[in-house]
Amino acid sequence: MSIVLARPSGHLASAGLFVWILLAYVFCGLLAWRRRPGSGFGRLMVLVGFGAALSNLAWSADPVLYTVGQALDLLVVALFLHVFLAFPDGRLRGPARPLVLLAYAASVGLQLTVMLLGGFGEDNLLVVADVPELADGLHAVELVVLSGLLLAGWAFWPTG
Repeated sequence: MSIVLARPSGHLASAGLFVWILLAYVFCGLLAWRRRPGSGFGRLMVLVGFGAALSNLAWSADPVLYTVGQALDLLVVALFLHVFLAFPDGRLRGPARPLVLLAYAASVGLQLTVMLLGGFGEDNLLVVADVPELADGLHAVELVVLSGLLLAGWAFWPTG
């Protein structure tokens, strides 16, 4: 799907790299799931692989697919933090749980807010108010917040 969407939009090299990473998550997740079916980590890795693929919908020329893909574009950041902090058994513990929930809220909630404010161009079907300066500023805040959450994740990384 990623390659098909990327070809007409000129994102073919990015799509190839993305598919390689996505398949690594899916196949490693399937292997982990098969070897340790009681652990949720394998299932989580498969979910990360497929969840990351949703952002590629933003490469579509169809406005509906573009809008869905753009809305989920940064979901992969929260998914990565989730899988990172859930290692090795797929469970979040202690302060890692609110950190990951905040990452999900920021990656989807702030992205939707940016889209409501007219961010991401003409194909965005969610525009309620066209305020591109505010949308751009909020998008910058979103990226800083997500970067900070990823960095904070190191503090809660399970050490074994």
